[in-house]
Amino acid sequence: MRALFALTGLFALLVGGTAFAATPEAQLADALVESAARSIDLRGLSLDVIVKGASPLDEALSHALGDRLRTFGAREVVLAQTPPVPAPDRWTIDLQLEQIGKVLRASGQLVGGEKKWKLYAEVSTDGPDPLQQVTARQLSIGDAIPLALTIGDSDGDGRVEIVGVSATELFRWQLSGDSIELLERRPLLGASAPIRPRTDVASVRLEPHQIIAHSSRFFDVANFSLPGVGSCELAPGVDWFWGPSCKQNAARLPSRFWNAVGRDNWLAAILPAEIPTPKSGTLWVRHGGDAPMVHAGVGAQLALIAGGVVASAPVELEDHDILSAFRLSSELRPWWRLDVSGSVRAMASGKLDPLGREQLVVAVETEGGVGEIWIIAP
Repeated sequence: MRALFALTGLFALLVGGTAFAATPEAQLADALVESAARSIDLRGLSLDVIVKGASPLDEALSHALGDRLRTFGAREVVLAQTPPVPAPDRWTIDLQLEQIGKVLRASGQLVGGEKKWKLYAEVSTDGPDPLQQVTARQLSIGDAIPLALTIGDSDGDGRVEIVGVSATELFRWQLSGDSIELLERRPLLGASAPIRPRTDVASVRLEPHQIIAHSSRFFDVANFSLPGVGSCELAPGVDWFWGPSCKQNAARLPSRFWNAVGRDNWLAAILPAEIPTPKSGTLWVRHGGDAPMVHAGVGAQLALIAGGVVASAPVELEDHDILSAFRLSSELRPWWRLDVSGSVRAMASGKLDPLGREQLVVAVETEGGVGEIWIIAP
């Protein structure tokens, strides 16, 4: 079965960049405009700029954006207070500015007609320490909501696939230009599990010409395949894994965890709280036999990428998640951060393009229950 899903948006998100001037507002303006310029040619455009929140810094950011947009060749820039009447020949940058402790953060979108791009940046008010840029593509996958992902060639045709599994189905996709093509969708089969966890759990791995998919809804899958970790068992009736049950790395893993991945002698896991809440997880990272490093306040999804670890986390009082990336060294150092327009359900890293560059693949469920695949290039 084949179907073709169109690209719903090409997002160029920049969470930092080189400083245009010393002030945090100027750093934000520099980052945001460079992000916009990666998506469209700003030369000759007429733009309305709206910045709300964190007064009086909002006005300073508006003026800095106007100056920077003109530097990039914008024909006209109007600093507005409210969204203008839509016009076919005008673009709008609409941003929310907030200051949280020593961090100044701007998030919003660039809109022109039917086209939309997300914009995001944050900087420290202590000094010029912006986070690194990332780019992302957003692809619709309809009603498919994978709970686990992997990347590879499952059928031996030499083309890389994205393979996902939900609680009841398996999916195979391939990227096709600016679209994602559904190659296969089939139900998982097996006897129903007599005891299920509080939430559905799934895993998937590739072997030569074979896909091994597990779901907590079925009886015959006590062992789940966690990337770079091996097979682990779910504790009965709960949604966390029992560390001593893992066939490999049992001595190096925590005693219980929601999720775990391994790579290049690094292990990363999400530790559950005694009373689970959406943001009650703790990121746990360990290299070899070193003492673990931890970072509190994350969700259940994570992935290891070259030089770093990425974890999901819900945004307080909002119906969407963020992805927070940390560089791996002797400490967890913030690397980049990205707003996601929905809930993160799964993540995997791998080489998707002909140039062999590693990318992060994220399964997202939007507020309307639509599935999306985000392709992120750190």
